[in-house]
Amino acid sequence: MLGMNKESKEFAGELYDALARRRNITTDSINKAQLKEFWDQIADQSFDTRLQTFFDMVDKDADGRITEEEVREASAHLPTGCQLSKKQADEYAAMIMERLDPNNLGYIMIENLEMLLLQAPNQTVQREGGESRNLIQMLSQKLKHTQEPNPIVRWYKSFMYFLLDNWQRVWVLLLWIGIMAGLFTWKYIQYKDKAAYGVMGPCVCFAKGAAETLKLNMAIILLPVCRNTITWLRNKTRLGVAVPFDDNLNFHKVIAVAISLGTWMYLTVPLVLYAGERLLRAFRSSIKAVKILKVAVYPGNVLALHVKTTRLQIQKVGNVDDYLSVHIRTLGDWTRQLKTVFSEVCQPPPNGKSGLLRADYLQGENNPDFPRVLIDGPYGAPAQDYKKKYEVVLLVGSWRQRPHQ
Repeated sequence: MLGMNKESKEFAGELYDALARRRNITTDSINKAQLKEFWDQIADQSFDTRLQTFFDMVDKDADGRITEEEVREASAHLPTGCQLSKKQADEYAAMIMERLDPNNLGYIMIENLEMLLLQAPNQTVQREGGESRNLIQMLSQKLKHTQEPNPIVRWYKSFMYFLLDNWQRVWVLLLWIGIMAGLFTWKYIQYKDKAAYGVMGPCVCFAKGAAETLKLNMAIILLPVCRNTITWLRNKTRLGVAVPFDDNLNFHKVIAVAISLGTWMYLTVPLVLYAGERLLRAFRSSIKAVKILKVAVYPGNVLALHVKTTRLQIQKVGNVDDYLSVHIRTLGDWTRQLKTVFSEVCQPPPNGKSGLLRADYLQGENNPDFPRVLIDGPYGAPAQDYKKKYEVVLLVGSWRQRPHQ
C-alpha cells in the first residue's frame, strides 16, 4: 500500500497502531465493524487517504503534528532497499524540518507534508541538495498511485502478483493437468499401433486416452474430502508448505468437473445424432399437414380417421387410394383426448335416424374445422420400401375370432 514490505510484522504492527490511535482504540483486538473500517481505509488508493495513513503512522502520539524526532524515527524504518543509517536519518530529518518548518515551530502539519509530496521534482529549490530531493521523491513514490503506461508491463506485474498469491494452487493444478496429459498421450500412442486403429481410426485413440484420465480422476476424487488424512498431511508433514490443503474442497470440485467433461465426451456423438434426428423429424412432419377427409366415431369407443397425404400411398389390387385410414380404440388418456377433440367437429345423425357421429370433407362447401394433423414416419414398416424393389407384392394375413364365454 505505502511501498513498504507487506510481509513485515513490524510494518503490520505499526499500521495497526496508526489506525487504532486515530480511532482511540487502546486494545489489541477489534470487532467486525472496526475491521471493516480498517480495511476500507487500507484499500482506498486515493492520495488523501494514503497521505493520512502515512501521516498517522509517523505521528506516534496522535496529536496531529509530526516532530523532528518522529520524522527521524520514520526515516530510520524505511522499507528494504531504502534503509538509512542513524546519521543519514538524522540528516534527512533535519532537512525535512528545515524545508517544511521554516518558522522553527518544532513540528509540521499534514498540509505541509502534502505540499512537499505534490511538488514536482524540478520545482524544488536550488539550495536543496541531491539527497534532499531523493528523499522527497522516495516519500512521494510511497504515497502516489501511478498507473504503469505500458499495458504489457501492467499485465506482467498483475500476473506476477497473481502467482505470488496463488503459486501453491498453480503448481498443483499444473501437475494434475500434466499427469492427465501424459496418460492421454501414452494411451493414444499405444492404441495407434494396434489393429483397432485400422478399423476405427483416431476415435479409438481418443476414447482410450480419455478413459485413462477418467480412471485417474475417479481414483483421486475422494482424496480431497478425506479430512483426517488432509489434516495429518498438513500438520504432520512438510507438504503443507507447498500444497494448499485448505483448498481441498475446491480441488474436489475441479476433479468432478473433469470427470463430468470426460463422461460428456462419450455422450457427445449419440446426443448430437439424436438431436439431429429429432430436428429432422420435426421439420419433415411440419412441411405439410395432412388433409382430413373423414372422421367417424364407431360403437365401442373407436375413432376412425381418413387422411390424405402425398407422403403415403396404400396400394390395393387394381387401384391406388390416396388416403390413409386408421381406427383407434379409446383405451387411455391420449386416445381419449384424441377422440374428444375430433368428436367436437362431428355432427350427430339427422333426427329420427340412426347412425354415427361423423364429419366429412366436401369439395367446394363449408367444411368442419378439423384439428391439424401431422404424420411422422413410417419407421421400419414391412412394406415401407417395397415400391423400390418389387413390381408385384403379395400380402397374406390371417384373422381369428376368439370365442366368448
